[in-house]
Amino acid sequence: TPFETNGTQIIFFDECIYKEYVIKDGNFSFQITADGVLKIEDSYSKFLNGTLGLKESSMSINDKEIEIITFIDNMNGQSIIDLFDGLDAEINGNFSGKIPLSRKNGKWNFEEGFIEMDAGQNRTLKYDANGLLTKDYKAGTQEYNRMKMAEDALKNLSLDFLRISFNVLGESRKITGSVIGDSILADGKKVVLDYRPNTIAGLDEIIRYLNRNY
Repeated sequence: TPFETNGTQIIFFDECIYKEYVIKDGNFSFQITADGVLKIEDSYSKFLNGTLGLKESSMSINDKEIEIITFIDNMNGQSIIDLFDGLDAEINGNFSGKIPLSRKNGKWNFEEGFIEMDAGQNRTLKYDANGLLTKDYKAGTQEYNRMKMAEDALKNLSLDFLRISFNVLGESRKITGSVIGDSILADGKKVVLDYRPNTIAGLDEIIRYLNRNY
């Protein structure tokens, strides 16, 4: 017989430590139904100088299907970057957004969601693309020169807007980005950048890419 709670239960905790990561001042409201489903109503905690939480999530104890909605609010951008060994960038600014995650048939993936840089002053990005944007173009062509200018701008970019969107296309997953800002290049030229990268990849591929070794 599945375990069942008597309505909503709330758990509070002062600190939770996993490896070098510390989550503080958390609470977790949930209930377990008679059919063996753990329903998370909401959860809030302090992480990376911002808020990390869950909304309206469920976990089936019997068939192992999981649907969770994670959200972040005012979380430090550089601390997020530092979570991934393979992502070499410097960013100044905080992020908010939500990323629903699901586990079906033993496989994790993301659902429709986004992460967006919060409004504020002195928002900057320094990222050496190291030929990532130009590698598919022939040197000297108009498209190569355009992408090379974008690479140079990303090395020291004053940000107006930055958003990463997670999209669902049937069984496929697509990530689209929007990076808008301006940069002064080494020759003194001002470049206004409106870069909109996109890639088709699932959660497994993203994690492997972000944690790749150079």
